[in-house]
Amino acid sequence: MTQYEDLRHVSRHPEIYSSALGATNIEDRDEATLAGMRLIMINMDPPQHVKFRRIVQRGFTPQMIQKQEAYLRDLAKRIVDPVAPRGEAEFVEDLAAELPLQVICELVGTPEEERRRIFEISNKMIGFDDPEFNTNVEEAGLASAELAGIAMQLAERYKNEPSDNLTYKLLNAEVDGERLMEAEFCWFFLTLARMIHEGP
Repeated sequence: MTQYEDLRHVSRHPEIYSSALGATNIEDRDEATLAGMRLIMINMDPPQHVKFRRIVQRGFTPQMIQKQEAYLRDLAKRIVDPVAPRGEAEFVEDLAAELPLQVICELVGTPEEERRRIFEISNKMIGFDDPEFNTNVEEAGLASAELAGIAMQLAERYKNEPSDNLTYKLLNAEVDGERLMEAEFCWFFLTLARMIHEGP
């Protein structure tokens, strides 16, 4: 059984228990693939991970989460209501993936007409790591690049346009004189896209 002290020790010794060295996937990857994977927050070690985490925290304040409560309750109802009378559903696509998809896209300010496309592309991005999707590393790389392009469009739109969404807050948050660069925001966006399928 894993104990609190075990987890504390692991989290304080990235030189031994590295998230970046081989990334967080089980399978071994070549160095070129790992270089790209290390740009995603979950595949970083301190101090880079700490910098990202401190900036990203500015977008997830209790006040911001509280503002989303009414929207989230209504969204959950809108997702379940059409499914309930049918008595059956494709659980992942109709319910389990739909809620995080809509929540994440709403948080970053993605237009509604783009959301289904993000779901389909993110399927391809994680597919190389999941036999259910039957894709390969090359296809996952192309999907990642396409999602990064969508993220760049969001960054370009919101970086100077005051908004209550996460994109604007992250691009304008400052910690110790540092801000998230647009390219860094793109890689954070890819982390969010994985959460559509994997959960937070």
